[in-house]
Amino acid sequence: MSYVEIELLGEALFKLASETALRSWLYERGLRRGVEKIVLSQINRRFGTVSLDLEKQIRRLPIERVEALAERLFDFEEEGAMINWLNEISG
Repeated sequence: MSYVEIELLGEALFKLASETALRSWLYERGLRRGVEKIVLSQINRRFGTVSLDLEKQIRRLPIERVEALAERLFDFEEEGAMINWLNEISG
């Protein structure tokens, strides 16, 4: 597990009320992990090393937004444009 994933697990443990909810969350995280891994790999290839802050921001997005990023990634000419888009959709 990466540092970011451990941090997210710690947050989830405080929020989840039952073992069933935890198991469901872990299953969903497993599916998300695959999507996130691909997107982060694509960003790495396109723009270079992904900063820890950027990785955290992406991992905290709803899965639908991560998928939207995957679809739009190659529309961005530079990393700054992608970060601006992420900031807009994040909040």
